[in-house]
Amino acid sequence: MLSSLSAYAETPLSMPQCRAHIPERTQSGPVDPTAPYVIAADELHAKQGDKASFSGNVEFSQGPRALKAENTVLDEQAQTLKASGNIEFQDNLVSVKSDTFDANLKDHQATLNSAEYQLFEQQGRGEANNLIINDEQNLSLEDASYTACPPDDVTWEIRAEKIDIDSSEQWATTKNATVRLFNVPVMYLPYFSYPIGDQRHSGFLFPSVSTSTKNGIDISTPYYWNIAPNFDATITPRLMTRRGLQLQSEFRYLLGQNDGSLNVEYLANDRELDRDRYLVHWDHQGQYQRHWRFNTDYTQISDDNYFNDLGDKLGKVNENQLLQTGDVGYHTRNWYTELLVQDFQVLGNTEQPHTLLPQLTFSGDWDLNWQTLQFGFDSEISNFTHSDSSLYTAQRVHFEPSLSLPYVVPAGFFQADLALMHTYYSQDKGSNFEYDYLASSVNRTLPKVSVEGGLNFDRKTLWFGDNYTQTLEPVIKYLYIPYTNQDDIGIYDTDNLQQDYYGLFRNKRYSGLDRIADANQITLGVHSRFLSPSNQETLRLSIGQIIYFEPSRTTLTPGSEPSDNSSSALAFEADANIQQDWYGHTGFQIDTLEGRLNKANAAIEWRPEAQKLVQMNYRYSQATETMVSDVNQVGTKVAWPISDKVSAVGSYYRDMILDRSIESYLGVQYNSCCWGIRLTYQRGLKSTYVDDTSGVDRVGEFDTSLRLDFEIKGLGGSDTSSYDEMLEGGNFKYGRPFYLNN
Repeated sequence: MLSSLSAYAETPLSMPQCRAHIPERTQSGPVDPTAPYVIAADELHAKQGDKASFSGNVEFSQGPRALKAENTVLDEQAQTLKASGNIEFQDNLVSVKSDTFDANLKDHQATLNSAEYQLFEQQGRGEANNLIINDEQNLSLEDASYTACPPDDVTWEIRAEKIDIDSSEQWATTKNATVRLFNVPVMYLPYFSYPIGDQRHSGFLFPSVSTSTKNGIDISTPYYWNIAPNFDATITPRLMTRRGLQLQSEFRYLLGQNDGSLNVEYLANDRELDRDRYLVHWDHQGQYQRHWRFNTDYTQISDDNYFNDLGDKLGKVNENQLLQTGDVGYHTRNWYTELLVQDFQVLGNTEQPHTLLPQLTFSGDWDLNWQTLQFGFDSEISNFTHSDSSLYTAQRVHFEPSLSLPYVVPAGFFQADLALMHTYYSQDKGSNFEYDYLASSVNRTLPKVSVEGGLNFDRKTLWFGDNYTQTLEPVIKYLYIPYTNQDDIGIYDTDNLQQDYYGLFRNKRYSGLDRIADANQITLGVHSRFLSPSNQETLRLSIGQIIYFEPSRTTLTPGSEPSDNSSSALAFEADANIQQDWYGHTGFQIDTLEGRLNKANAAIEWRPEAQKLVQMNYRYSQATETMVSDVNQVGTKVAWPISDKVSAVGSYYRDMILDRSIESYLGVQYNSCCWGIRLTYQRGLKSTYVDDTSGVDRVGEFDTSLRLDFEIKGLGGSDTSSYDEMLEGGNFKYGRPFYLNN
């Protein structure tokens, strides 16, 4: 039994070239057995109350039913209709060509001999010695064949003693069936069922086969369970010859305004590590009535290297902290409140963060009905705990009332903000004397003043022979926050923020509230955009820097030396679509005082058609206190159709510091209206954490894998021709870092 997880809106099965042979349905709607007959013919021989014979271009219709034949005999007393010669019949479900036609008008059943049939709105077609249509518009085919391939293409077909097609359920069942590939029988099934449409049905999906150095031969055979219209599940037994048998499951639900999924995976006694391994993931989004919101995101794995060894369907392989959080919120027009609990599972040797059990926040903003003046209020009450009883914990209360005066016109904008930030901490130092510097209670009150403004200039210019509009958008911002010593406050949820161009205009340097950096600074920035005659943005340039009137003395770590720089790094961003097929992006941050490059990234992409692209990319980052070493990597991604049915995606990434490959990936797929196959090769550096329990250091090892996916179209299964899935292959996913026109 085969099935598909869901209906895909735009797959090769629904492409026009794959459906061109499907005839148009002339009418739709249910058949009314009391509807009058309409008959037209060249000749008529009839006797009242007896038989009527029609010959020559006979056309018989009753609602959506239509019959064409050379000769037709209608027996009113017996309520039968017989036809012969070049028969063409169609109704809501099927179009049939046949030698003979025999219908019982009383029972609303028809039989066609030596029939060639084509389903409406589906690619299913075939032949049958006898094709029977009953009053429920279902089909019963004897000595029949079925395929979803276009005419003159029988790459695959099912031949069976009997095929029953349920039109309402879009489901077919067979008796004594043989599955044939390229006209070669490959499988005999005494009983077999499969979908003929987009409706969901329980059944096995197509298996996937791969091989890798870490898992050996890897075979997965998913089973889809259509529990109810709003519930389904996929259960996948997975055999890895080097590790053992794993069971994977995904349960999805939709309950009114609530939806979510639950993933559970279990591998009993991994032969490589001699221990059980598991994964639990729950994702939920919900709403109650108009104002209440509910969200859950919980992930737990048995060990740090679970994703690296066994794969990652959740997209978390590059995360070193797995979120475990739940929240409930109440929203109105002007304010909202939220209750949050949050924890993390930390992978590797990273220090375990504090847990929020719980945090209550309240935020709102109101118009004061004077000019554009607005009043805002942000507050929170947080309880920070820790799994290690020797570490410090705290309760934190924060209130932040604010006034904002925005003013926006086409020529520019201006905004002034004034806020008062008050925070109270009640801290428990724990049993570790290392934290004696923490105060048992702290009150911190700081004002914040921010004034920002910008202007919009534009001019007409001639560029590449076309009339363009160039804009110049200077922005200036002043920020003032006085200094206060905060070394007696622990670090609970605070870290450095990224200082790219857009980060220069933030009102804070740290996330969280444990450190509020003092500021007496002015930020200078400017945008310049080039707009085409059709008003499309083709080039955007942005550059900015912070000038410190007083260097900030606030540090994240107590006792560390603050920076005495008079300015921040110079940040630059550029995005371009100068030529129709060419896109580019670059960004960098330069320490102008030291003459040093802190961070850089760049990408250039040629995209001549929708399915073609060639991208070169580069990224560099100087090591910080949270990084082991500098990052200096170059890579490329190529996607290209070799022919109408064959396409390929390849990528290569290299570490310039260690002068070695990080990952190589190649995927080649064949796709037709009938079937598809994809072969992928990947060799990459393992993102492996040091396992202290096993004593084996696998860091720096490479893994090589080979994977094969096969699909028979029209019998369900995954879409092996998915262009996006090919681009997502490998650990380095395709990124489109072009931010024009937004």
